[in-house]
Amino acid sequence: PPLFTPPPPRPPRSSLVSWLGDVYKRQVLKKILPKMKTNKFGSIVNISSIDALSGDDKPQEAYGASKAAMIRLSKSIAIQYANKNIRSNSILPGPV
Repeated sequence: PPLFTPPPPRPPRSSLVSWLGDVYKRQVLKKILPKMKTNKFGSIVNISSIDALSGDDKPQEAYGASKAAMIRLSKSIAIQYANKNIRSNSILPGPV
């Protein structure tokens, strides 16, 4: 057996922070969506990134993937709850 087993690689801090924000968003949605369904009205605005739509020359694939997942979550919520008058949109800021 090996004397030392290295720990699994950790994602870069920016990707981890982005992923944790997305997990938090899903937890919030679990609490908010039932209230919006009861009220038959609601609006959700998610912040993603233009980087989710295309890559660039920077090595930040995990960041782009997590932001693409946020767009997909927003679009899925918009489709699923449109009949309850609940809107879901994503804002994709670009480079400044």
